[in-house]
Amino acid sequence: MSGLASLSIATVLAFHPYSAPTTAGYLHAAPAQPTGETQPGWDEVEAENAAETAATTAEVPPPTVDPANVAPAPAPAIAKPEYKRGTGLLIGAGVAGGVAWILGLTRMGFVKQCTDQLQSTDDVPTGTEAVRTCSFKAGAANAIMAIFQMPANWASWGLAAGGGAVRGRYDGVEQSWLNGKSKKTGAFIGAGAALLAVGVIGRVTAGVLVFRPYRNFANDLVDAGTDTGKVDDAVDRFSGAVRGRLFGLQLSSAMIGAGAGLLAYGVAYRKNFDSENRRRQQVRVAPQLDFDPRTGASFTGIAMSGRF
Repeated sequence: MSGLASLSIATVLAFHPYSAPTTAGYLHAAPAQPTGETQPGWDEVEAENAAETAATTAEVPPPTVDPANVAPAPAPAIAKPEYKRGTGLLIGAGVAGGVAWILGLTRMGFVKQCTDQLQSTDDVPTGTEAVRTCSFKAGAANAIMAIFQMPANWASWGLAAGGGAVRGRYDGVEQSWLNGKSKKTGAFIGAGAALLAVGVIGRVTAGVLVFRPYRNFANDLVDAGTDTGKVDDAVDRFSGAVRGRLFGLQLSSAMIGAGAGLLAYGVAYRKNFDSENRRRQQVRVAPQLDFDPRTGASFTGIAMSGRF
């Protein structure tokens, strides 16, 4: 019995997984393979992983598109420039000119009041009312208003010229885009130049003859002596000469402003109308690149625009 037990123990030890010694110790027994199945080897797994990586990283070529079926990009459009009308400048010129006219007419009225007082007073040697009217209104007030009247006229000249130029540019561009037919700007330029020339001549003449009414009045008083009728006539002539000079100065100033505005309008209109017509009629060639990232379609070429 003991021999049989010893044999059984020896058999178990012989087939135990740790019974076969190796140089590195004991080897673990490989698990049993299921019947009918084989596990892939290391090389096969590496090859399969490499194939999957190559498939995911490979670039997909874009689809082939026939350029004849791709619509070309539109030609570059020519945009109409937008300019201001110059309405504010023209209104400013009118306001400045109106202020100058009010001051000028007021000065003329003060001179007329002085003349009426001199001719209506009974006490010519004293003439208190006449002296006050002529000294304060026709004298001091007249001089003060002249200081403000001149800058008002100067402002009207500059604003009229600027407003005419801005409006001429706007109208020239608009007319070019409307039908391409220009207005007759020669009338504006001619009338403006004529008014400007007459106004300048009038201002220069009034400046040269500024002291003539006073010199003539002094001579008339000497000739009149004590003759009351002649004195009144001398006063009338002096008043008329002074008021005429004031009116001529203001009228010539208004002519300068109007002439400068018309001349600037005509020149600006003609210049901008011609330049805009040339710009619109030019042939424009520009490179065109078009790419659709969704389909991969692309088109390369040139676009041409113009007016023929």
